[in-house]
Amino acid sequence: MEITGLVKMARSGDEGAFARLIEMKRDNLYRTAFAYVGNEADCQDALQEAFLKAYLSLNNLREPEFFFTWLTRILINTCCSQLKRRPKTLRLDEGHPGGGYVDRNFHAAETKADLCGMLDSLDEKYRQVLILKYLGEYTLSEISEILKCPLGTVKSRLNYGLRELREKAERRGGCD
Repeated sequence: MEITGLVKMARSGDEGAFARLIEMKRDNLYRTAFAYVGNEADCQDALQEAFLKAYLSLNNLREPEFFFTWLTRILINTCCSQLKRRPKTLRLDEGHPGGGYVDRNFHAAETKADLCGMLDSLDEKYRQVLILKYLGEYTLSEISEILKCPLGTVKSRLNYGLRELREKAERRGGCD
């Protein structure tokens, strides 16, 4: 069944139709939320809150064919609100472990943490585009709809964000 048909069914109270809609992009939504909040518990909270908000305001959706861009926008706003409520923390684990055996997965986790740190340090407008493109796996035109900005702006932000990430990685010695 097509998206608009499922949205219409969900609007009339069919929870199963809403669940089918969510299931269609569950992985993309999960990756997007996780990239924003950074841990499983907060990710699940953000997803649940966004799904509830979307379900309760389904009648406010003007164009059912844009359900997923609308839902992703709700999810991003939910994640940003959640981050604002989160207490600020200071990282004290900046050093590397000295000597001894290091699990082979340690370096992969360390690289991922470095990448997340570099991503977090980007301006929000570049970070959003990179998260949606590479973690949420949205197309540039979908990102344009989600962020409500021109396609050219999305392309520019993507290129600038990637350049910034590359420069940060080079400064840290992460790229050759």
